[in-house]
Amino acid sequence: MNATTGNPTSYSWNFGDASALDTARNPTHTYATSGTYHVVLTANNKAGSDTFGMNVVVYEQVVDIHTRFGDMYLWLYNEMPIYKANYLKNVTTHLYDSTTFHRCVPNFVIQGGDSLSKGADQSMAGTGGPDNLPFIYVKTLTHIYGAVGAASQAAKGPGNNWQFYIVTNKSGDHQLYGNYAVFGYIMSGMNTALTIQSQPQNAANNMPNTPIRMSCTILNETKAQILANYGYTVK
Repeated sequence: MNATTGNPTSYSWNFGDASALDTARNPTHTYATSGTYHVVLTANNKAGSDTFGMNVVVYEQVVDIHTRFGDMYLWLYNEMPIYKANYLKNVTTHLYDSTTFHRCVPNFVIQGGDSLSKGADQSMAGTGGPDNLPFIYVKTLTHIYGAVGAASQAAKGPGNNWQFYIVTNKSGDHQLYGNYAVFGYIMSGMNTALTIQSQPQNAANNMPNTPIRMSCTILNETKAQILANYGYTVK
């Protein structure tokens, strides 16, 4: 943004979010929330000062989980920054693309995202991914219908880096409260989740007979767009 001429001797940046002024020539600034901000640069030299301003739009990130049965739109909770960053990293590196929903328990959860499920051989699906995310419990983030949580080998254990589940019980999964990390919510598209869980499956392990694959894309949207598109109010 800084393209000043005339040999300025000092700078003052107002980022429009009530943060302290920054006097660096080319600063880096991170906004805490999305929105439209008016950024103003004041440059000074011995002849005086001049200002230049422009609006900067900061977007929220929504994940589109695409399947052959439809799309699910995932909101990642800001209250779970470690899990949010991990999920977005997996999306941007295409880890989730072509993975399957390998465990679909009717009226409970659908679970997927294991990179070991990408191929035709599904025998290792559900065994992959390091359990290296710290267990974090936020009391207000509960296992309601549409909640998204991290798979784990044990209650209150570390979260799996890859695998996640989506709650399909319309009354919520109360037995999971406080035992597994909830980090997101399906704002729209739960009919897709219900269709996935109803597909013919192996009764022994709840794996669909025909692999149900996903691909994930990040959508950049404003809070107003999220409310209009999915009926969800971003806090």
